[in-house]
Amino acid sequence: MLDDQVIKSLAYQRVKFETQDKANQLALLEQKNQNLRMEKTLQEHRYENLILLVTLGLIVLTSMGAWLVRTLRRMDAFRHSAQVDGLTQVSNRAYFTACVQQAFKDERHTQSLVLLDMDFFKHINDSYGHATGDWVLKAICEAIKTHLRKTDLFGRLGGEEFALCLTDLTPEEVLTLAERCRVAVLSIDTRPSGFKFTIAASFGIATRAVGESSRYEDLLAAADKALYVSKNTGRNRVSVYQPSNAGET
Repeated sequence: MLDDQVIKSLAYQRVKFETQDKANQLALLEQKNQNLRMEKTLQEHRYENLILLVTLGLIVLTSMGAWLVRTLRRMDAFRHSAQVDGLTQVSNRAYFTACVQQAFKDERHTQSLVLLDMDFFKHINDSYGHATGDWVLKAICEAIKTHLRKTDLFGRLGGEEFALCLTDLTPEEVLTLAERCRVAVLSIDTRPSGFKFTIAASFGIATRAVGESSRYEDLLAAADKALYVSKNTGRNRVSVYQPSNAGET
């Protein structure tokens, strides 16, 4: 009888232990599942945070890129406005002078300056208005550009006076180019301006040979003397400066 009670007690304890063990295993499994769920949630949050960071980074990079593009465009616009005459779109006086002075530092090349000044430009402004005068200045520049090389410098010195700096051309080639420009100006059809009239310009040329140390200012003064000759001997012509005197061609 005692043995039966012991056996029953042991069986009861075993069942109780097994039940508790299963309960513990279930609790442990549930804890693992809960940990897995928490880890999954954390992983999802990390992924969401990563997506957020990447998106934020792209937004920042896009904003910085747009700012950089705008800044570069503004810098280019400022540089352009500092170098180019707003009306004619050729070099302004300051930029033209700076470029020519830089070119003059190399005495291994010939340098020629060609000055051109509109004939009776005041009469055009007075007769047809300043808007027409502006149209004429732009048309002149477009006509002359078609005869220039990419290396030639073309600038507006002020008002209706312009200048060319030509490198490595013989005096004969410079004279030929100036004549082509004179004819191009004379051939401009003014009817698109709303009026029909004749445009003409006078030219003065001065050249510095290889090895000469003449400054830009010296050659500019010489070309201006040649231009003066053209203005006082009938206009609409090209004159070449001669060291002894401002001669004619």
